[in-house]
Amino acid sequence: MNRKIEITMTPLPENCRECPFYYLVNPDEKDTWYELWRCFLGVIRTDEDYNGIALKRHRNCPLKEG
Repeated sequence: MNRKIEITMTPLPENCRECPFYYLVNPDEKDTWYELWRCFLGVIRTDEDYNGIALKRHRNCPLKEG
């Protein structure tokens, strides 16, 4: 089953780190080698665009400026 999420947000976050839907999976692992962040709204594939998300939102980000 295909689903689509679109959320309108103003102002739009510049990058994933500013987004309220980007979260640390296991807060106990913060500042360790095992630190892992995820997006509640979709999957960020590491082979696509993962390294730049601290600078800009993922290219498939479902957020739309409203």
